[in-house]
Amino acid sequence: MEKFLVAGVNYKKTIVNVRSRFSISHETIKEIYAHFKREGRSNIIILSTCNRTEIYGYELSEKEAINIFQKYTSADDIDIEAHVIIRKGREGIKHLFKVSSGLESQIIGDYEIAGQLRSSFKIANESGMTTGIFQKIFETSLQVGKTVRTQTNISDGTTSTSYAVIQKLKKCEFNFLKICLIGWGKIGITTFRNIRQHLPEAELSIVNRSVDKLLSLNNSQIEIYSLNHIEQALSHIDIVIVATAAEDYLIKASMIANTSVKIIFDLSVPSNIFPDVYELEGLSLYNVDDLSIEINQNLERRTKEIPIAVKIIDTHIEQLYSWQERKKARSIYA
Repeated sequence: MEKFLVAGVNYKKTIVNVRSRFSISHETIKEIYAHFKREGRSNIIILSTCNRTEIYGYELSEKEAINIFQKYTSADDIDIEAHVIIRKGREGIKHLFKVSSGLESQIIGDYEIAGQLRSSFKIANESGMTTGIFQKIFETSLQVGKTVRTQTNISDGTTSTSYAVIQKLKKCEFNFLKICLIGWGKIGITTFRNIRQHLPEAELSIVNRSVDKLLSLNNSQIEIYSLNHIEQALSHIDIVIVATAAEDYLIKASMIANTSVKIIFDLSVPSNIFPDVYELEGLSLYNVDDLSIEINQNLERRTKEIPIAVKIIDTHIEQLYSWQERKKARSIYA
C-alpha cells in the first residue's frame, strides 16, 4: 500500500486559469497509457476534470509523475513546483477515497466525480493499466463512494454547476430568455436538460462542432449551428453558456461586442473565453469557480455529514490494509 502515489492539482490550491494548464485530454491520456504499455509498465490512472488533474500510480515515482506533467501538459516548471501536490501510501489512498466520496469536490458531495472516476478506471483498465493491489485500491474507492452516498445525506439536493446556472438565470430580469448553449458533451447535455425542465419557455440555440449529434433535436424548436457559424448564433441572444471540451479559446470580444449578449457562463476547463472578453462593459461573466463559491454557501446540511463520511472512509482503509495482511500471510504459508 505504501507504494501508492497521487500527484496532481485541484481547485483548493490552484485557480481555474492555472489549473487549465494541467488539463490532459482523453486522447493524450490514451497516448500516455500506450507509452507505458510499450515499456512493459502498468498501474497508472489519470483523472482530468474541471476541478482537478491527478495521476494515481503504484510503483510510480514522483519524478515519473512530474515528467508526465512536463511532457504532456502546458504547465511549466514554475507551475509544477508551485501547485503539484504529492501524496503517498495511506495518505494518498485516503485522498482518493475522499475524492470518490465527493469530499474533495468544489461542491461537497457532488456525485458527478464518481462517474468521472469510474470512466477513468474503465479506460485505464481497457488499456491494461490496472493490476493487483492497485486495481483493488481503485475498486475499493468506487465502493467507498457508493457507500458514502447511500449511507449519508452528503449528496442530497441538486447542486451541480449546470444547475447553478439555472438558479442564476431564474433571477434574471429578462422578459424572455434567449440562450445559446455551446457544446454537446456531458456538461452541455446536462445543462440542456436542466434548461428544458426548469426554463421551458426559454428560446434555445445550440452550437456544436458536429451538428450530426444534434439532428434528433430538429423537431424541438431549437436552432442548431455548427462551430463554424458561432458568430451567427451569438448575434441574436442574451445569454451564452459555454460547455465544450475544446482546448483553445472560442469566444473573443469582437464576436459579442455589438450584440445583445449580457451574460456568459464559462463551464469549460480550459477556459474557452478570450481574456479580452472580460474587458467588455455591461457583461457579466461567470466561470466554474464563481459558480461553485455561490453553491457552497448553501451546503451547511451536507457539511454536517462529513464526519460520518470520513468514518466510513477510515473503516474501508483499515479493511483494505487487513486484506493486504491476509494476502501476505497466505503467500507465506502457501
